[in-house]
This record gives sequence, structure tokens and C-alpha cells, in this order.
Amino acid sequence: MENTDVMNQIMYYLFLFTLLCLYMTPSLIGAARKHHRSKSICLVNFLLGWTVVGWGVALVWAFGAVESQKCRRK
Repeated sequence: MENTDVMNQIMYYLFLFTLLCLYMTPSLIGAARKHHRSKSICLVNFLLGWTVVGWGVALVWAFGAVESQKCRRK
């Protein structure tokens, strides 16, 4: 393999990793904020994120209010 082939391959995988991170941004935000519905946000993001509307809904949901542990029903 030539040097340019290796660099092209590295850039390709870096590009794919960046796209995956952008796609999963709502899930990452929900998990980082310890959102009480982070599993649901992740599911919506994973299943409907490919649609712009589904990704936007998951993103808005991830930034929504987080219930504190005290307020949660048991």
C-alpha cells in the first residue's frame, strides 16, 4: 500500500466515525445529562434518527427537563 492509500483509509474511517457521532448526538446528550428517559431517547434516535424529524425530536427531547431522583415515583 502506498502512503496516500493509508491516508485515504484513515480519512474515510475518521469521516465515518464523525458521522456516527453526529447521528448519535441526541443519545449522547441524554446520557450525559442523566435524562430519566435516556433509553427511550436512544431508541428513537437509533430507529428514527435517519429521518431529519426523528433526529430533531430526539435532540429536543434530550435537551428537555430532567426529573430529579426525588420527584420520580417508585
